[in-house]
Amino acid sequence: MQIPATQINASGSNAMEVAYTQFTSAVNITANSEATADTIVTATAFSANGTSAYLIEFFAERWSSNQVNGRLLIYLYDGGSSIGLGFDGIMPTVGAQTGGVYVAVRIVPSAGTKTYSWRGSCSLGTTTVNAGAGGNAATFPGFIRISKVT
Repeated sequence: MQIPATQINASGSNAMEVAYTQFTSAVNITANSEATADTIVTATAFSANGTSAYLIEFFAERWSSNQVNGRLLIYLYDGGSSIGLGFDGIMPTVGAQTGGVYVAVRIVPSAGTKTYSWRGSCSLGTTTVNAGAGGNAATFPGFIRISKVT
């Protein structure tokens, strides 16, 4: 199936992807509550019309904790307010690396300028969300991507 260029070019008027921001280095999470969650990545602002649906995605190749049974929670924020928990994981051993984290949430935001971010908290010590620049044997960048789906 061919996809028209205007649907994959973010500068096109019919663009599907409306915001994308990546991070290329590890993010340490030390906050211990949803209300004080540390920012992992924030998307560029975009204008929502109040009727269209958007898919808001998060990816990180792996995560780790410096505590046995360290817990990582990742929340989706709309501006300064959490709108939900997207990931909840427990690290069984210190220093172990887990597989990747991928979260996708479909929402219909209210009309206006929107700035979404994924933020994290942990139960013990420090939890690290890992990302890199990519390349040979290197960790891929983590990201937030927002795509219009209707």
